[in-house]
Amino acid sequence: KKEDNSKAIYEHPFLIEKGFSALSGKDNLSAEEILYCLRQNNPSFFLNQYPFIGKKYLTYSRNDHLIVFTKKYQQPWQRTISKYAHYVCYFIFCIAAYLLSIMIFSKQFLAEHPWWQVALILSGAIVFLFSAAAIFLTVGMKIRLAEELVGTQQSGNNKQEAEQLDKHS
Repeated sequence: KKEDNSKAIYEHPFLIEKGFSALSGKDNLSAEEILYCLRQNNPSFFLNQYPFIGKKYLTYSRNDHLIVFTKKYQQPWQRTISKYAHYVCYFIFCIAAYLLSIMIFSKQFLAEHPWWQVALILSGAIVFLFSAAAIFLTVGMKIRLAEELVGTQQSGNNKQEAEQLDKHS
């Protein structure tokens, strides 16, 4: 931001986007979104979580100058069902992996199968079941973080900054 004739003028949006990209390594935010996140009470939380959550769950509304849920997740009941369904799937896959490992390490199973079959089954179970569980947990966490981010944002007026960005675009 630079001062010119007692009026705040922002640099070109390209410079804002590239500066943010250079500092954070993330390049999926527009200049308008970056400036909006910087104006929040906790800008580091917004700048870290908003790109992580992604455009699947959240979008920046240029009309309202707010971060809002995408159409699929606008209703609270849809988010709640999706979040808890992913958590339930996470627990199911974790329990399945645990039960499979108990079965594999049982004396009867080890006595009936050669070591290479045990190793193959165990590595397949670890890769598939725990990876699937991690994916389900991550999706549930993203929905929860999206709710937290939308709930903690300030509904401040971003129109002056948006007008300045439109002049440079």
